[in-house]
Amino acid sequence: MPEGVYVHVTGRPIRDLKGQLLGGVVVIRDTTSERRAQESLKRLAAIVTSSAEGIIGLVPDGRIADCNQSAARMFGWPESELRGRAAGSLAREQGRAEFDARLKSAAEGKLSGPLLVEFERRDKSTFWGAFSLAPIRLADGPVIGLSMILRETAAS
Repeated sequence: MPEGVYVHVTGRPIRDLKGQLLGGVVVIRDTTSERRAQESLKRLAAIVTSSAEGIIGLVPDGRIADCNQSAARMFGWPESELRGRAAGSLAREQGRAEFDARLKSAAEGKLSGPLLVEFERRDKSTFWGAFSLAPIRLADGPVIGLSMILRETAAS
């Protein structure tokens, strides 16, 4: 086998009607591309997990599907309690209309550049954050979700 090639080997005996061994069959399947794809996904997951920016996955209607630890820390909620929440509900009232407009635009397939909005934490304290939204598509298909990148800022 060449170096860097991954294979999956399975074997089975071939027996006659009386159970006598006649031979066997061995199947060798090249799994290199699957293994490399898994490794790539692990690297990508590590990038998202270790990012200082909040990274939030949204379903097209704006509810939170998943987020990294940085996003959970910014809002003061456990990741599990952020799931299912409307992302717009985390923006303060005065920024919610613009947030929701950007969300609608991203759900229609348009990229949204950074916008500075005041957000509210679980403990009701606030912080300013610059966020951007991008549609998530599989190939050239419809929008299946949105990615939100959030950076906490000191200035208002």
